[in-house]
Amino acid sequence: MEVCTTLGMLTPEQARALKNAGLSAYNHNLDTSREFYPSVITTRSYEDRLATLQAVREAGISVCSGGILGLGEKDEDRVGLIWEVAR
Repeated sequence: MEVCTTLGMLTPEQARALKNAGLSAYNHNLDTSREFYPSVITTRSYEDRLATLQAVREAGISVCSGGILGLGEKDEDRVGLIWEVAR
């Protein structure tokens, strides 16, 4: 059985602790493109989001990530989100 959770921002230490506890997948959405992000989210930076995804990957946990469409973004922002999620 796969164990998946969404808990927000994680440090590398927290990600390793979750892996050691048996977590196999982690959901953490980027919400939108890097360029449009400041128009939508003001409490965290895009780099913070990417750092959480990196910490999860480095801990050996499978990542699930996506975004939200219809926030006023341009087509280029949608492409930017897809590009970032595909990395």
